Amino acid sequence: MTKLQVRDLALKKGFQLKLQPNGGMDLNPYVYEFAEALIIQVREELGAVAPKQGVDMVNEPPHYKQGEVECIDGIKSALTEEAWRG
Repeated sequence: MTKLQVRDLALKKGFQLKLQPNGGMDLNPYVYEFAEALIIQVREELGAVAPKQGVDMVNEPPHYKQGEVECIDGIKSALTEEAWRG
């Protein structure tokens, strides 16, 4: 979760921006620190692990496959060439 995502969620849940020492408006730093600690705790409790080395999460994410078929390939095979091109 990025700092921007933490900020957006906190604002949706009623947190307010505060004047910071640099003159800007932002959440107080402890909000981000708490969010980071919470994320770490949840990952540990769920046994989350980093992706295996050599896994290409951009071009071939493992959750896009069912067996050996990537979902985009399954969709393409179900369509005519004209339908695929749009």
